[in-house]
Amino acid sequence: MATQKPSSVGEISAIALIDRVVDAIGWLHHSKRSVPAHRNPRRSGNLIELRMQTRKFPNSRNLSEIVWPRQHRVMRPWLLSLLLVGVVSRCMASSVVIITTSLPNGTFKTAYSAVIKAKGGCTPYKWTIASGALPAGVIAKVSSNTTSLNLSGMPTRAGTYSFAERATGCSGHVSQVSYKVVIQATANHVVNLRWKASTSGDVVGYNVYRGPDRATWTKINTSTIASTLYDDSTVANGTTYYYAATAVDIYGHESSKTAAIKAVVP
Repeated sequence: MATQKPSSVGEISAIALIDRVVDAIGWLHHSKRSVPAHRNPRRSGNLIELRMQTRKFPNSRNLSEIVWPRQHRVMRPWLLSLLLVGVVSRCMASSVVIITTSLPNGTFKTAYSAVIKAKGGCTPYKWTIASGALPAGVIAKVSSNTTSLNLSGMPTRAGTYSFAERATGCSGHVSQVSYKVVIQATANHVVNLRWKASTSGDVVGYNVYRGPDRATWTKINTSTIASTLYDDSTVANGTTYYYAATAVDIYGHESSKTAAIKAVVP
């Protein structure tokens, strides 16, 4: 017998330290390659035969490659200059840039997650730690498209960690940013969450997710929550978190997440 996912949880809110997220920004990278088109004019009078091939070069403007007949195989100097300017100017204007300027703090023996993002230039990017070290227990993993570096793990030692991450584009351009992450021994604040119950009759509980942004999520409850309230006492000082909740039915099916809300911990 087929079963359906439970209906989504109603609006999630927090009693304190919460600001509603009102928009999201994204972008879509699209590229296409044109099919070469050929034009072969007939010989007319004293005109020589000319064959032109037009194509799109990767990471450059549309350029035309002119192939001269055998007896005139010399590229004109001005054409060579235009080709060089067209390719070089585009490369110089597009360099890799790390756009994440700060990272969340963490708490001892509490799951940690953060994302360092970069854009521009050409991929794949190469990520390296230029100096310092990540918090003990935290590891870095490059995303499949190499445009972000995901940090995750369970901090095993409290302390202040300073390090610099470097991203190198495929053309050799480099971007580097320094970070400081504090791993607290214990939490000093609590974020109180509450949400409206699901309208499905077979719901047995809820799950709460937390993340450093609205895209990377970690479930923070160890077992299904029976009520519509949850206190997160594992937050770190000076850190921004995003929260979302889901409903779980008697078959273990989970609903989609609620819209994310933001909590700023002082």
